[in-house]
Amino acid sequence: MIIMVSIMKQCIIDKCEKLATKKNMCNKHYLRNYRHGSPHRTLNERHGMRNTSEYHIWCAMLTRCYNINSKAYKNYGSRGILVCLRWKKSFINFSNDMGNKPTGYWLERIDNNGNYEKNNCLWTTPKKNSWNRRSTKMSFAKAEEVRELYKTGLSQYKIADMFRVSQSTIWQILKNNYWVDLDKTIRA
Repeated sequence: MIIMVSIMKQCIIDKCEKLATKKNMCNKHYLRNYRHGSPHRTLNERHGMRNTSEYHIWCAMLTRCYNINSKAYKNYGSRGILVCLRWKKSFINFSNDMGNKPTGYWLERIDNNGNYEKNNCLWTTPKKNSWNRRSTKMSFAKAEEVRELYKTGLSQYKIADMFRVSQSTIWQILKNNYWVDLDKTIRA
């Protein structure tokens, strides 16, 4: 009589005592690896930040980029604005990259036509965020150009006509009431 003995191996994942079934992993770790690309990734992150403003901003960012039923989708997702894969998969990655949000600040994309990603986002004041809209005609670079043109002797009215803004906007730029303090904007 022949007796077949099957030697069962233990899962290769540290601290897992279950028996391996596929690719030297237990069923749980094999499925995590198959579904998420890592046997260590769980479906739900645990970060303890669900009630923070950063978490709500992250959720809103995903909603306006991916939920076609969102009112904001037409200005984000339908324009092709996406969230980088690193942030889309993980709030923790978003939080690590952006840091804590200063009180009263908002999330802003530096390039208004660019995606939500580490190199294109910063925390900024609502006032500065309002300048970074598609409808806004000026930018920090254009404001610097206005200041340089004014130094050459051009009138405020001619400069305003060149940039298609009011003379009072040019005056505010020259008085440093508008389009200043870029370096004071908080970047992660």
